[in-house]
Amino acid sequence: MRKSIQFLCGVAVFAAFGFSWLWTLPFVNRVTIHQGREKYRPGTYLVTGAEYHRGDEGDDSWWLTGTIASHEERFIPRVSKGQRPRNQEEVLARFPKGTKIDVFYNPDATEMIVQDETLRVIEATPNFWQEEARRQRSLGQRVLVPVPLALALYLTVRYANRRHARLQRQSVATQESVSVSGSPTLPNRPKTPSQSVFLMGRAFVLIGTLIAVVGAVWLLHTCWFVSHAARAAGIIVQLDVSTDSEGGTSYYPVFSFTDTNGSTFTRRSEIGSGYFKFNPGDKVSILYSLENPEKCNIETFVTVWMPPLIAIGFGTLFGGFAVLWMTLARRVKVLVEETPHAG
Repeated sequence: MRKSIQFLCGVAVFAAFGFSWLWTLPFVNRVTIHQGREKYRPGTYLVTGAEYHRGDEGDDSWWLTGTIASHEERFIPRVSKGQRPRNQEEVLARFPKGTKIDVFYNPDATEMIVQDETLRVIEATPNFWQEEARRQRSLGQRVLVPVPLALALYLTVRYANRRHARLQRQSVATQESVSVSGSPTLPNRPKTPSQSVFLMGRAFVLIGTLIAVVGAVWLLHTCWFVSHAARAAGIIVQLDVSTDSEGGTSYYPVFSFTDTNGSTFTRRSEIGSGYFKFNPGDKVSILYSLENPEKCNIETFVTVWMPPLIAIGFGTLFGGFAVLWMTLARRVKVLVEETPHAG
């Protein structure tokens, strides 16, 4: 019973990681909006059209096109999940061309659409900032609370079980020490998992934790960079092709842009993929550091956000499987030690 409870607590840790992961990007959006609060200005968004794109697995995306402060911008009004439009006609029926919408506008925010949100243009609602603060607290609790709470519960149950098992072993050892000779011969104890198994498991947990922590720090640095970076119009110059030993092909876009001082920079993206849809001559948005324009990147989800999220996910899974491995090995060890054996 005790081991079953510990196993369920271990499952709860994995569930907590998954639950927190689901709300990470919406929470990052709330933090980004809060950090740039002083840059948002009230304005009126004029709808000039709409776009609707069907995804391969039902993850359709849509947004309005229009103008605000003489700039063309994309905008996604907040609608409940059950009221999401199903095609472009429904979008325009709900938001006809010429519709005026009160919004908050921050031209320095990212142009990317993250979790069906446009951070440059946000729908203005009564008590918007109070509601944003409430959502940030709520999402922060969903992201930051479940994992530490589940880990604390798991470690507490694990400690109690190990203490209980140690007391039982001491009791059995005491009984054996005072038992009379000539007792019936019992089967030999099966071989228990060696100490090296647990040492290796702890090492894997440490490695996974370090990878996840590095990913989390990387994600925070990315949030800071995106919120402070300048933006410039860039162009794809070429695609560098790289082939690995297994024949897989990755494409690394080479892009060029001009900073606010009029200097032109040409850089090769550090992120390559076989699924990039860039072509030479494509126009892209570039994020770059004002202090050091050499620190720049193409503003897409894959090039900006995917690397730290992959690191967090890999580290979590790597360490999680190691915890599961040690839990099963410890369960085998306890069962073996509780088996009668020859003295």
